[in-house]
Amino acid sequence: MRTRTALLLIVVCVVSGCQGSHVDATPRAQASVAFSKAAFDRQLAQRGMTPEGPAAQPWLQAIEPSWVDTTRYRKPAPWKVCFSNADLNPWRVAP
Repeated sequence: MRTRTALLLIVVCVVSGCQGSHVDATPRAQASVAFSKAAFDRQLAQRGMTPEGPAAQPWLQAIEPSWVDTTRYRKPAPWKVCFSNADLNPWRVAP
């Protein structure tokens, strides 16, 4: 009985894995429309630039920033900061 159950499970796994995947029917000529030479050249030039901001805090650095004043969105404390992540990461599972 266990052998038949195991065999059935293997057949179900194999059959479900053999189902067709989604094939992109977009012609190659249309797919390349998203490439912008001007954007590529700008990004290529940014590779050699020195970012603005403190060297000791690279997360605050930016290349060619266009800062926006967001003080009008400020809310009084206390705030509620939430984080949602549906992934099961090893660092979260570890005791």
